[in-house]
Amino acid sequence: LWFLRDLLKLFALAPLFLFLFRRLPRAGLLGLGILWFVVNPADEYGLWGFAFCFYLGGWLARSRIDLSRTAGLDPYVLPAFAVATVLVGLMPWLGLDVVAYAAFKKGYQVLGMAALWCLSRRPWLRDNGLLHRLDAYSFFIFLTHEHTVSLLQSRLLLVWQPSTGPGQVAAYFLPGLAAITALYWLGRGVSRFTPRLFALATGLPLRPVRPAGGAKPGKPLSLTGSVAAGLAPAQALAERGGEETDCGPC
Repeated sequence: LWFLRDLLKLFALAPLFLFLFRRLPRAGLLGLGILWFVVNPADEYGLWGFAFCFYLGGWLARSRIDLSRTAGLDPYVLPAFAVATVLVGLMPWLGLDVVAYAAFKKGYQVLGMAALWCLSRRPWLRDNGLLHRLDAYSFFIFLTHEHTVSLLQSRLLLVWQPSTGPGQVAAYFLPGLAAITALYWLGRGVSRFTPRLFALATGLPLRPVRPAGGAKPGKPLSLTGSVAAGLAPAQALAERGGEETDCGPC
């Protein structure tokens, strides 16, 4: 479970990230990006890439950038991502060495994050009821998907070994879709019948936390454009007070 191992390493680095957020926020982001490209340049993934994305999320949250005002970038980001996707598919015929290929894929990942944010503004994705139901269990699915998908793939290959292109594509996606479906319902069951176990596994508070003063929950980030705008009134007030004393949450 390498992804959990690297996630725990990022948690261990959180004090360093907090220091950079407070003292050198942009330099920290730039430094992690450089480390991602320079350390193990032939590997498109790795700890430093995960650290860059982890830090980027924290930096966006703490800097209070209003991402809802980036809609003007959609006509540029989405076509660029479409072209980059075609280039990734043509990579075997472009003759790039492994280092150049990895560097392109790293840039493609960053562009993909921006493109996904741009797509999240589209009503068919932003207002999708299925995705809103799934998001409460997304981290639970992340925790449990690896061995579940591996088990389903191995069992599927015992009874079906596709030899055609469409069959191989179906065999690639079916275990993943089946795992998401099964783990979603498992997560619902665990959260309902053993809520403390679900909270412990997913990092939720072991006791329910109610907004102060009966404040209503804030709107989700996808609707507000920024973490600060999505906070409930009492939460936003506490957040502003924490920033004034330079001890806000990381």
